[in-house]
Amino acid sequence: WGWNADVQFLANRGYAVFQPNFRGSTGYGNKLLTAGYREWGGAMQDDITDGVKHLIAEGIADAKRVGIYGASYGGYATMAGLCFTPELYRCGVNYVGVTDIDLILKEYPLPKKINDAIDAVMIADRSSDKDWIKSRSIQYNIDKVRAPVLMAYGMKDWRVPPKHGRILKRALDRNNIPNKLIIKANEGHGYRNEDNVFEFFREVDAFLGQHMK
Repeated sequence: WGWNADVQFLANRGYAVFQPNFRGSTGYGNKLLTAGYREWGGAMQDDITDGVKHLIAEGIADAKRVGIYGASYGGYATMAGLCFTPELYRCGVNYVGVTDIDLILKEYPLPKKINDAIDAVMIADRSSDKDWIKSRSIQYNIDKVRAPVLMAYGMKDWRVPPKHGRILKRALDRNNIPNKLIIKANEGHGYRNEDNVFEFFREVDAFLGQHMK
């Protein structure tokens, strides 16, 4: 819990915001953290899906007007929601999100032996989990997406380079899914420049206003 500008912005615009601590979240002990190991697009995503369905069942959320928004891994979760549970969401905002799991495993800027060892435990092994990686990567499941997507990346992002956004945009365009890609030359993993931050939130506001009516 705590201050989150994104949450406050959305609440200010009248949206009910669900911000779950899904499996793999930090700050709640080792058991919750390790429960997310190798569960990208799996149990981690199920926690989000189950939460949304519960809110709909309780009458808190309108089943016909649910959007999904996330940054970094949350950007991946946004796209996974649109891919694997397309019936749930009207639209999605992917902010500096991973779209190609193999790419993030291959290019994350740590010494290769360290990177490979960490990834094999927490995400997947590139050498032995090729089918799994393909089944959970967004670009290979893009034909399931029905909802429009807003994407934002930074050219200086070494964690999730903007090629993730470009890969996704090409796939969405091939499938005639409405989308918009924003790339800022002077930003990294999340926008810091005030002008860019305001522009991004204006884009989010307009996008949600259009698709969540």
